[in-house]
Amino acid sequence: MVRIIEMLIPKSNKKTRPGIKRVPRSITIHETDNEGIGANALAHAKLQYNGNIRLASWHLQVDDEPEVYLSIPYDEVAYAAGDGKGPGNMYSIHIEVCVNRDGNYFKTVNHTVEVVRYLLNKFPSITEVVQHHKWNGKNCPRYLRSGTKGISWQQFLQKVAKGNGGSDTPQVPPKDKTPNHLFKIGEKVRIKKSATYYATGEGIPAYIKGRTDIVLQKSANRVLLKGINSWVKTEDLEVVRAAAALAIDGYMGPATIKALQRYFGTPIDGVISRPSLLIKAMQKWLGTQQDGIISEPYSTMVAALQRRYQTPVDGKISRPSLVVKELQRRLNRGKL
Repeated sequence: MVRIIEMLIPKSNKKTRPGIKRVPRSITIHETDNEGIGANALAHAKLQYNGNIRLASWHLQVDDEPEVYLSIPYDEVAYAAGDGKGPGNMYSIHIEVCVNRDGNYFKTVNHTVEVVRYLLNKFPSITEVVQHHKWNGKNCPRYLRSGTKGISWQQFLQKVAKGNGGSDTPQVPPKDKTPNHLFKIGEKVRIKKSATYYATGEGIPAYIKGRTDIVLQKSANRVLLKGINSWVKTEDLEVVRAAAALAIDGYMGPATIKALQRYFGTPIDGVISRPSLLIKAMQKWLGTQQDGIISEPYSTMVAALQRRYQTPVDGKISRPSLVVKELQRRLNRGKL
């Protein structure tokens, strides 16, 4: 279900929001023709809000996210048809369909269907849904006209008629409510196990789910992750909160074990079993035999760790232990 959010062009901008009242008679479908990464609904809404240098405006912008942005009230004129004071500009509600390449075109179209059905129910005065092409001959909406992205104009109209876009009644949040993104560039996030698709529509492989990564870029309701170089929806991410600092006491207690398990991505229970997935992961990291067991009285894994951290090498974890203290220090810094 989409949510219509008002980001109205200021009334002072008469060039793109003339404030001329009217009763809408039609809905006109456009495509932005901007395939740039991040050229989504929010970006186009901001363009209008901040002052479009072109003498052009439209009412709504839609992408593959549930937020649909309203820039001009439905009962006001927008300059989008290119027909001067003709019926396109003067009596149509104009919807821009985003085609940014980091978006999912099929979802965008379905959201557009949902908005169109909502408007048809809201305004009995609307008698037709048309292409921008009708008003001035422009090849717009280009992809719906050609069907090259897998859905044609006729199929779009069929979806509108059948209601295949979703709910007919979009949610309208309070006027001052905008999407709240908690993710910051450079922040560590984790991809949820429940994630299914990247923001661009491709399936997320199982081995990616649960992985931690770094936010490289933000774009509306998605972020670009540095490690996998892919756009992921914010709803499929969670911030990795910094754990409380470990005490540097040299004891391999539950808190230190949990921190190690979290670092190596193994089940977190604060216990080292025999064999242990944590120990096996550490053995792989250190390049020793991977049997998941800390051997006694001498462990090649412990000795390898002691050599790496330049502490006395005896192959044992004493209580307290200098090598455990160094592990604790490095875990607190976030890098072993």
